[in-house]
Amino acid sequence: MRNKSHVGGDKLSVVDGSIADAKRWADFLIRKEGGIGDKLTWAAHQAERKYGAPASIILRLRNREVTDMLLSNWVKLKAAYEAASEQVERQAQHQRELARDAGADENNSSAYRIGALLDRSKDKAIP
Repeated sequence: MRNKSHVGGDKLSVVDGSIADAKRWADFLIRKEGGIGDKLTWAAHQAERKYGAPASIILRLRNREVTDMLLSNWVKLKAAYEAASEQVERQAQHQRELARDAGADENNSSAYRIGALLDRSKDKAIP
């Protein structure tokens, strides 16, 4: 069996792990929007509002075993993940610049630690 997606109509039936990637992206978006416990639905709707990924798809990927999905939803989710990742990277860079401008030591600076934390949260979701 070859490692590629099979597309029938505009449904994506995946062989190579694209659904697994989409699940990681959905989890990243929910974590980024602060969703824990009862806030999952709220976080999914925030991600939809900010990045355009359908909240229903984000929640479906998180709560159910998904074997296929519409290609258009997969593309929207990927675009949302990329936009959120870029925002996290800009935030981390800004924190590092603030620490550098303040003359803070890298080992003792909370701004450096925040930048590193933001970098780590992005790295966990990278496919």
